[in-house]
Amino acid sequence: MNAAPGHDATPAKIAAEIRSLARPLGTAGDLDAYTLLARFERWPTWMWANHEVAEFLGWLRERNLARPAGERVGFYGLDVYSLWDSLREIIGWLEVNAPDAVPDALRAWRCFVPYGEDPPRYAWSTRLVPETCEADGVALLIEVRRRA
Repeated sequence: MNAAPGHDATPAKIAAEIRSLARPLGTAGDLDAYTLLARFERWPTWMWANHEVAEFLGWLRERNLARPAGERVGFYGLDVYSLWDSLREIIGWLEVNAPDAVPDALRAWRCFVPYGEDPPRYAWSTRLVPETCEADGVALLIEVRRRA
């Protein structure tokens, strides 16, 4: 899948559209999994923007449409190729939706700061020294999910 020309949507906006496709809460609209996945330019297409994921999203959408809104499931993920962008998105969401949780989010952020937004540097450090940011990161994701 190639990115559709002229689309400059942020990864967060595209992810929100994918969640809306998979777990519709209102009208069906004209969302299409293939088109949405093609708009992501950051990841290897073999990993997510592929036929299997598009088909799964279509299946999930149909299954969810047959269920009451409170029983619908979503499709979520974390952009591991852009951890720092993901952290910024999470903190921004918390600032608007759960300001009291921002200090915990910033604690998780500070754990990653020494690595200078360099994923290989973080990965190597966890290989050589078994101290990681996993606990802070997981706690942050659990808190965001609880409040979503």
